[in-house]
Amino acid sequence: MKKFTLTPQALFLFLIHTHFQDLLPEFNGTYAGTLQEFTLVDNVSMMKGTPILDIFKKANILRRADQNCEVDWSKIARSGNRKITVDEMYGATKICEREFYQGCLKDFTEGNPKFRDFILQFFKGALGQDIATNAYFGDVTRASDSDFSWNIVDGIFIKLRNYIALNNPDYKPTLGPAIPSGTLTPAQCYGVFKDMIDAQTTNLENATGMQKYFTCDYDMAKGLWRYYQSIGENAGSLNLYQQGQPALKIDDIPVLIEPTFKPLLKKLGNGEQAHSAVLTLRKNFIWGTNKDYNHGLLEGKAMKVWYDEDEFTWKYLAEAVGGTEIVSPKDVVIAQTNGVG
Repeated sequence: MKKFTLTPQALFLFLIHTHFQDLLPEFNGTYAGTLQEFTLVDNVSMMKGTPILDIFKKANILRRADQNCEVDWSKIARSGNRKITVDEMYGATKICEREFYQGCLKDFTEGNPKFRDFILQFFKGALGQDIATNAYFGDVTRASDSDFSWNIVDGIFIKLRNYIALNNPDYKPTLGPAIPSGTLTPAQCYGVFKDMIDAQTTNLENATGMQKYFTCDYDMAKGLWRYYQSIGENAGSLNLYQQGQPALKIDDIPVLIEPTFKPLLKKLGNGEQAHSAVLTLRKNFIWGTNKDYNHGLLEGKAMKVWYDEDEFTWKYLAEAVGGTEIVSPKDVVIAQTNGVG
């Protein structure tokens, strides 16, 4: 069983890009959620970051013509100065081959790549799940946890909190209703979605249903689904997608379940089930990376899988960079249980 390595670009395609595809990942890993709704920026500068193009349009340029030779040159746009930055990160694991090949699997011990490839799929899935928890709930000031990776980068919810505190009308998101903790009734869930729709900005409201979406925890979506059942409407099945299309909608806006939300929110709620829902434009959230990055590994490799004969273990090491930002923070409505954002 030979070791193998991946170049930075190969690592990007194999372990990062797959989690951000338009279609759900095909592999049977741990994570299969809503990262496909992010815009993936794959060439963020490590030193300078990459600018985000903010152009704020302005009307009111039409004037009455008179006999004056002076022309009123009106500005129709101005720009901002935001950028997305990335931080270095890595994923590493080691596992004993002898522990894996037990019982009927002992016959496959010699020279069979099953173990290496089997664990590689778990490694890929675990990395996707960790990217998702950090993309949404990452907070670099939060203490490390044994169950969740949530302090590698500042995630979308930290960025939204900062934009709300900034109180700049060009960027300020809309804060929706506070969602109670614990078990919600179907009517309560429907009420949260309805209130968020009513709180949309003009730009968000003018977008068609399929140009925007909700992301929420499983219980919020289940509550909406059961509300439809209670009033006799056919809501289909409670899945992310059916035949390539979002299965659950409200006012023609897709409602997508983020599978990492429920267990993580319960942890943040100190054992009490908390909730979170976001309404925004599709591709409004950004995950930044750099497909040319490699730091500690030699020969331009960003991932290495090898067998350590001294420890009798297979080792997996991948290095990357990552960070989050929001294209238009103003076009976000967020509703959460207090204290979990």
